[in-house]
Amino acid sequence: MVAGENRFPVTANALNQALSGPFDGFVVVIDPLLRGTEQLRYATYLGGPWLDAAVAVVADPVGRVYVPGTASHGFPTTPGAFSTRYNLGFGDAFVTCMNLDALLGPPGDR
Repeated sequence: MVAGENRFPVTANALNQALSGPFDGFVVVIDPLLRGTEQLRYATYLGGPWLDAAVAVVADPVGRVYVPGTASHGFPTTPGAFSTRYNLGFGDAFVTCMNLDALLGPPGDR
């Protein structure tokens, strides 16, 4: 989780280029075979204008990354999401699915 700073190193293709609220989650893809700053293949903030937190990251064998967490009012959703509005709790649960092939290209190009 990133809290209160806007110095997290995002990449050009990031979903969110800047901190959206006081607390945001983040997703990072690092290539351990590269050196220095080239290791950072993808990095983005994940959140809306209030208190959001990513609590885990799980990758599947076909290039998708799942990020569960808690979301507050204004968390970004996509059309067809199970729920696109905040349900007035302490924090609504979310699961974000990101396709690495779409973000980084096919496995041979990574």
